[in-house]
Formats: sequence, C-alpha cells, structure tokens
Amino acid sequence: MPEPVRNWVIENMPNLESVNIGMGVHFIQEDNPNLIGKRIKKFVLKLED
Repeated sequence: MPEPVRNWVIENMPNLESVNIGMGVHFIQEDNPNLIGKRIKKFVLKLED
C-alpha cells in the first residue's frame, strides 16, 4: 500500500488497529503467518471483553 494511502487510512479510521508485519513478497499472509495470526487473535480477544 502506498505510504500516503496508509497514512490516510490510519488517520481517518478511528477503530483501526494498525500493525507493521514487515515486508511482503507476494502474498503477505504467507510471508508472516504467525505474526498475523497472533495479532488477529489479540484483536478478537479484545472484542470479547
């Protein structure tokens, strides 16, 4: 995602939780699946509180 677009999204979506998962080559979910899974789990658990 281009940096200006990323910055706009972060600034204009109040309930967004942004996480840097590192560089991706092609399919980002295949480049860092463990970190993505951990962050999704953390997000979902916060919804249950």
